[in-house]
Amino acid sequence: MQPRTIATDINSGDVQKLTHNQRANVKGVITLGELPPKEVMKRNGQIGKVKEDCIIEDDTCYSTIPLSDDINTNIQTSKYYTIKKLSVIPHWVQPQILLFHKVTLSSKE
Repeated sequence: MQPRTIATDINSGDVQKLTHNQRANVKGVITLGELPPKEVMKRNGQIGKVKEDCIIEDDTCYSTIPLSDDINTNIQTSKYYTIKKLSVIPHWVQPQILLFHKVTLSSKE
């Protein structure tokens, strides 16, 4: 396994296997669910919103992922994206929620 500071390319099904602060790159179609974003307290004390019903899928599988407000406001549903340097942090208020941060999005050309 590579050091956690290096982003590893993974398929969408492996997103759920990521560990705390492990870095990864994943490509796929992101679909935004219909539920409204949920308000959460960020680690820096600021209030943010998380959309918990998003799906990323590729040709082999899919994963349900939560996307924070700074990410989900910049994407369009049912479009292909590359998410670079995806990192998982457990949310301290609700440990079952994984928030993705430090993400760079790019659409398929």
